[in-house]
Amino acid sequence: MKRPYTMAINKKLLKIDLASGKTSTVPIDKEYKQFIGGAGMAARILYPVLNNRVDPLSPANPLLFMAGALAGTLAPNFGRHVICARSPLTSIWGESNCGGSWGAELKLAGWDGVLLLGASKDWVHVVIKDGDVQILDAKPLVGKRVTETEHAIKEAVGEKKLKISSIGPAGEHLVKYAAVLSDEGRAAGRTGMGAVMGSKKVKAISVIGSKKPQLADPAKFNEAKQQLQQEIKDNFTLNMFSDLGNAGYVDMASVTGDLSFKYFTKGEWDGAYDISGASMKESILKKQYFCKQCIVGCGRIVEVAEGKYKTPGPVHGPEYETIGAFGATLLCKDLRAISKANYLCNELGIDTISGGISIGFAYYLQEKGVLPPEKADGLTLTWGDMDPAIELIEKISMRKGIGNVLAEGTIGIARHFGVSEEEAAAVYGMEVPFHDARAYVGSALEYATSHRGACHQSAQYYLTSMGAPFPDWGITPIDRFEHEGVAECVARLQDMRGVFQSLSLCNFVVPSSATLLADLFSSATGVPMTREELILAGERIWTIRRLINLNLGYSPVNEKLPKILLKPLEGGTNGIVPNLEKQISEWYAYRGWDRATGNPPVAKIEALGLSGLAPVF
Repeated sequence: MKRPYTMAINKKLLKIDLASGKTSTVPIDKEYKQFIGGAGMAARILYPVLNNRVDPLSPANPLLFMAGALAGTLAPNFGRHVICARSPLTSIWGESNCGGSWGAELKLAGWDGVLLLGASKDWVHVVIKDGDVQILDAKPLVGKRVTETEHAIKEAVGEKKLKISSIGPAGEHLVKYAAVLSDEGRAAGRTGMGAVMGSKKVKAISVIGSKKPQLADPAKFNEAKQQLQQEIKDNFTLNMFSDLGNAGYVDMASVTGDLSFKYFTKGEWDGAYDISGASMKESILKKQYFCKQCIVGCGRIVEVAEGKYKTPGPVHGPEYETIGAFGATLLCKDLRAISKANYLCNELGIDTISGGISIGFAYYLQEKGVLPPEKADGLTLTWGDMDPAIELIEKISMRKGIGNVLAEGTIGIARHFGVSEEEAAAVYGMEVPFHDARAYVGSALEYATSHRGACHQSAQYYLTSMGAPFPDWGITPIDRFEHEGVAECVARLQDMRGVFQSLSLCNFVVPSSATLLADLFSSATGVPMTREELILAGERIWTIRRLINLNLGYSPVNEKLPKILLKPLEGGTNGIVPNLEKQISEWYAYRGWDRATGNPPVAKIEALGLSGLAPVF
C-alpha cells in the first residue's frame, strides 16, 4: 500500500491543553513566506503571548516544538527541529535546536509543530500517530533515564519505529539547563527547554507518521537538491567532520585559541590532541551517526569497553562542545572519562555546555577557596580528575546536595556563594560555548547581541573569519583579530543563520547562495520565494526575536561579556581581547536600532510587517 501524501509544509499545529487533556488543530497557513518555518515560525507564533509576567516554569509559559520547513523532505541535512519557550535559565527567548529524526517524523505525521499549553496535574506522555493523538499516563516513566524511557514507551505503545523526544531526571527536577533528548542521544540542549517540559509534567512526546511529502515542483527541487549535495561532498570541512566528527576541530581550535582551557583561564594546554576527533577515531569510535536527511554523518557512536568509565555498549559520543566542557574546561585528557560524562548528561537530560561549565566553575571556586570540600559534599575537585565531575552530574540531575546549587547555572552559583558575576562564564545567563572571543573578536559581538544569551550558532562568526565568504548575503571574511567591518558582518550572519534555523538546515552546512535556498524552499512548499525575499525574511526573523526579548524585559545593559572572558591569554590569541564597546556601537548603527533601549525603530518594524501581529492561538 502506498503511503499517502502530505505537503512539504502541513500548515497546521497540534495544540494540546494539558490541564483539560483536549487537543485541537491550529491553522498556520498564511505566513510561511514571511517566517519560513522552524525557528522563525516559532517566534511568530509565540510573539503575541510572551511577556514579562510569564514565569518560565509556570503553566502560563507555552512550549512549542516546531519542525523546520524542509524537514521530512529529501533536502540534504535539513532534518532538524526547534523547541521554544521563555527560558528558565535566562528569562528571555528560549530556543533549542536539535538534530536526529523527530522533526522529520512530525512532518510525516501531518504536523508542523506541537504546542503545549498549561500543565498536567499528573505526569503524561503524548503519542502522535498521524492525526490520532493520545495523552497517556506517564507515572511509571518518572525517574527513568532517557534510553530506558524510549524503550519503555516503544514497548507500551507497540511501535518500534516511534520517534521520541523526552526528558530525563534533570527535566523532572527543573534543572535550569535541562535538555530534551531524542534518538537516545540527540539533544535540544540549550536554554533549559527540558525544565519547561518538566514543569508541565510531560515526560515525552512520541510520533510516527505514515505520509510522505508532496513537492510542489519535483524537477526544480531535485535540481537544487543535487547542487547542494555536490557542494556538501566537495566541502573540505564537512569531509573532515565525516571522518573525525566535529571533534576534528579540537586540534585547530587549540592552536588558534578558539578553545581555551582550565575554565577559560589558560590559552595553552598539552592535552588537546588526546581529546581530539583523531584520538577518538584511534581509540573508542565504533561508527558514524547520521541525523535524518544527513549525508555527512558527523555524529559519533563510541564504546568504552571496560574500566570505571565503561559504557553499556555503543552510545552517542562526545562532540566538540562537550569535549570543550568536560575536557578543556576540567583539563581532563581521558576521552573515556569525557565519553562517560557525555553519556550521563544525555541519559539524565543535561545540556553538556551549561552542565560542564557549571561544574568547571565549581572546580575554579574550590581552587580559590570559595567552595572547599566540606561545602561540596566532601568532594575534592582537582583539575584533570573527572571522577568528582561524574558524581556532580548525578547530583545536579536530582538537585541533591551541592548539585542543587550547580543546577542553577553559573550566575546562580556566583550569587549563592557571593562572588562576582564577572567570574561566571555566561552572557545573559547562558554559559558560553567553546569559541573564544579572544581568538575571533567578532564572537564577542555575536554573544553579546544574541537572541538567547551566549550562542555561537546565532552567527557562527568564527567559521566566516576562518575564510568562508557568502557573497549572496554580502558577507566577506575578516581577519580574526580585526574590528573594522565586524558589526556589519555579524549582523548579516545573524540574519542568514535565522533563515537556516527556520529551514532546519544543519549548522555546519552553508549553501553557496541564497538563490539555491530560495529554490529549495519554493519548489518543496509551493510558497514563492526569491533570493531577496529570503534575505529579508532573515532580517524579519532576527528582529521579531528581539521584539520578543524586549517584551520579556531584555536590556542592552546586559550586552557584555564577563571579565573572565576578557583577560589576555597566552597562546593562539596573542594576548588580544575584543573591543566590544566599539563593536556594539557600530552594530546598533548598522541595524538602525536605538542603543539605549535596544528597540528597532517603528518604521523598521512596520516595513518588516511586524506591527500588529494577531495571536495565532
